[in-house]
Amino acid sequence: MIRKRWVAHIRWALLLFGAMNLAACANLRGVVGADCAPPPAEAAADETTEAPLEKEQPLAEAASAETTEAPLEDAMVGEQPPNPTPETNHRLDVSRLQTADGRLILGSVETIRLDPLGIIYEARIDTGAETSSIDAQNIVLFERDGKRWARFELQDAGQNDPVVVEKRIRRFVLVSQINNLELDRRPVVRMRLQVGATIETVDISLTNRSRMSFPILLGREFLLDRAVVDVSRSHIQDLQ
Repeated sequence: MIRKRWVAHIRWALLLFGAMNLAACANLRGVVGADCAPPPAEAAADETTEAPLEKEQPLAEAASAETTEAPLEDAMVGEQPPNPTPETNHRLDVSRLQTADGRLILGSVETIRLDPLGIIYEARIDTGAETSSIDAQNIVLFERDGKRWARFELQDAGQNDPVVVEKRIRRFVLVSQINNLELDRRPVVRMRLQVGATIETVDISLTNRSRMSFPILLGREFLLDRAVVDVSRSHIQDLQ
């Protein structure tokens, strides 16, 4: 009787042991099957490898959009009105430099330039003088091809040596001096000078003006039909 009970216990123990082994094998199969499948991390990694491509697509499109918009920006810049140039400003200021009929407005003193010599002088505008005059040194009269000529020197502040000029004599004028009863006979030559933006050809007499305040005097012959004078102002015209 006792032996039968021990045999029964041994059988139950063997059955329990077999069941436990079966459960362990099932667990092992689950682990092995899990190992055969790709891990979630690797699957996620496969997905992330494509993600940058999807994100780079908009960047590439944005870059292409920038390159196509750049010429449009240049076109807009090109269509903007240009800044006013000195010539535009000069045209806007014409009413202050000229009268309604186109004559120059001059002050009592103006800066002029001899053309084409390029010598710049300060000129006195004198409505009381008939003929214009210029400071000329070492005046020599001579004949060339049957015509009367004058050789003279002009002082250029920008050069150490004087500028030698030869001009054909147009006529002679007699000018009375305030402190001298004798008349001064002067040769008159034709020269080109610039006042403001205007270049004029004028008759000008040659004389020694070294003691005068201004090397050039512009008289009524120059002003006639060319300019009006505002003696209360000076340097109205700017050389262009």
